[in-house]
Amino acid sequence: MPAVRWEAIRQEAQALAARSGDPEAFAAAWEDLLNRHADRTFRPGQAVSPVRMPTYHLPPSVLTAVWQGLRGHLESRPALVLPLADRLWARPDLESRLLAARLLGLAPTDPPEPPLERLWAWLQASPAPEVTDALLQFGTIRLVTEAPQAYLDAAAQALTEPDRAALGLRALIPLVQAPKFENLPRVLKHLTPLLTPPEADLRPELVALLRALVIRWPEEMLPYLRSVWHTSPSPLLAWLIRRVLPLFPPEQAANLQALLR
Repeated sequence: MPAVRWEAIRQEAQALAARSGDPEAFAAAWEDLLNRHADRTFRPGQAVSPVRMPTYHLPPSVLTAVWQGLRGHLESRPALVLPLADRLWARPDLESRLLAARLLGLAPTDPPEPPLERLWAWLQASPAPEVTDALLQFGTIRLVTEAPQAYLDAAAQALTEPDRAALGLRALIPLVQAPKFENLPRVLKHLTPLLTPPEADLRPELVALLRALVIRWPEEMLPYLRSVWHTSPSPLLAWLIRRVLPLFPPEQAANLQALLR
């Protein structure tokens, strides 16, 4: 396809953003933009991993320009964010869902329930890993900063439900990484039942969360892991702990390693 001219697409994005107050008009203009910039030469064999939903294979520069135009327009118009995000999410294509995920991160959080309810509904309905990743990376930005308690409550509830536990663990990572979040004891309270003993199906999510916790709170996580090990030692717990050992200072890692033998 022909190369995208940045100035031209930036102007298109600004014109599109000007329609954000009317979700139906925006959707029609967005559809037109998608069709004009779609990569019709793309072949599925070129994908690193299969995408499990329709996609226009929009060039990243186009999606970036649209997002920048929308963000600049909507930051001073917060009431427009969720209606537009809902309209985009209602579309079945990858690009619309990715844009909706980014918009969710702009949504007002007072009260937190509207963006929080959408986050969890969309996470559970997401058919593509790219969309799940975008929701957790971008859709949580204001929630973890401005409504951490409500966010933690929702993630904690998910951890108690077998079909949502993996998402609950993943959802805790942006909260743990939020600079102003300090309620480590509450996170550990909800994590402990999933480590004593751990379930094999949750290994990737447990490792990812433990890594985030150790990076953020290495001094607190060392005695915590010792305590969990003494309470409920198991081969899988030892495997999980070994995955995070390199994140500790060498002496502490050696001591923890010795405990596992």
